[in-house]
Amino acid sequence: SILHFSSLPPEVVSLSRGNGPKAGNVVLTISGEHFGTADYNPLVKLGGSTCTSSAWTSDSSVSCTVPPGMDVAKSLQIEVDTQVDSLTKGFTYDAVLVTEATPRNSP
Repeated sequence: SILHFSSLPPEVVSLSRGNGPKAGNVVLTISGEHFGTADYNPLVKLGGSTCTSSAWTSDSSVSCTVPPGMDVAKSLQIEVDTQVDSLTKGFTYDAVLVTEATPRNSP
């Protein structure tokens, strides 16, 4: 008899935060299912940019350190053992706030 094993693809359910600074460097916790019963070195991307680090916590939790980015809504993608899931427009970088412009007067 042959034993066949098939793992379920990862499924992103929620994120610990929906936005962060454009400089990145904040930890984002991804909650979901089927992230693995062991550490399969998950790969997490925001808008195509790989998180500066990703860490498996459990079958239902992975964290990543957010890379720098701009204020456009980004899709999150997680890959676990060659299987992928995405969360469309799941994360947005904080908008740039202009507080002063020079020159203040014009002709």
